[in-house]
Amino acid sequence: MAMPYSDDGSVAINKAALTSTNSKFLSGFDAPKRKINVIARLIVGAIILILIVFFGFHSLPIAAAILAVLGILLILYGWRQFSLMQQVEGTPATKIEGAAEGLNEIYGVFIPESAKPLKSPLSGSECVYCQLDLQQLVHTKNGSYWSTIRSYGYGVPSLFTDNTGYLAVDLPDSDISIRQSERQYIVDGEGKAVFVRDTITKNLIDYLSGPGKALPDLSASGAYFAPAARFKFELFGGDQVSLVESYIPTGTQYFAMGRVSGTSSSIGGKAVKLMTVDPNSGILTVRQESKIMIEVFDKLQSIFELSLGILFLLGGLAYLGFA
Repeated sequence: MAMPYSDDGSVAINKAALTSTNSKFLSGFDAPKRKINVIARLIVGAIILILIVFFGFHSLPIAAAILAVLGILLILYGWRQFSLMQQVEGTPATKIEGAAEGLNEIYGVFIPESAKPLKSPLSGSECVYCQLDLQQLVHTKNGSYWSTIRSYGYGVPSLFTDNTGYLAVDLPDSDISIRQSERQYIVDGEGKAVFVRDTITKNLIDYLSGPGKALPDLSASGAYFAPAARFKFELFGGDQVSLVESYIPTGTQYFAMGRVSGTSSSIGGKAVKLMTVDPNSGILTVRQESKIMIEVFDKLQSIFELSLGILFLLGGLAYLGFA
């Protein structure tokens, strides 16, 4: 029987593997660190205190007082995030050549620094970073979802360019998002999903031990790779496994925002600069989505935090007033 499943197309990035994309120009550079968000930590602490007081001591007045404090913290945090989004909204796009020291917004593409681009094993696309995830379909009463068994990523040192200059972007410290480009199901000779078997899983895990290998031949186990498109949006029951490919392509426009710093280096007469996390705002984002989509989502999130803070504050004060 076919089962519905949810697959939003995104994968968790293997940050350790993403360091393989670091440019030589970042070597030895002491990148600024994000400032510790004290308010965010206080919010977490207040939530823990409420749980301890309410369930451990059954003291509603104290829990209500902490709830009111939590509301104030959420209001402060939400306002800070909203103000930050106003700052981001007011940052105009610039070219690498004219980017001054500080927070900048730049559009460009990724290219290999010196080596040839990689070719992703499933789709054969040129890229600077490729990630393969071996996933298993997990079934619950509410539906099904993919759980990663093993993840392997590899890349080549890369630069970001808009043809006016070059940026060495600290990708491992960014909130870069990549979307899966290809999913290959493991099926039997009739095209039906196969159950996880030790021999199949072992072959796939061995395959994920290093780059440049050919896809393993699973025919001895009576299994084959099949494109996900064949199944559309449904899967057969069973402990289905699949191989997911994701990558950072060359030639595809990305939106990058972070702190730009100058260097004394150049390539072909064009300046090489660095993009790292902005310590004040905590921003270092690299996305294929447009800046507008990021602004809309973050603004809605900050408005939600403000609203929730006001609700908690009023709720706590109301209880204390009537207690």
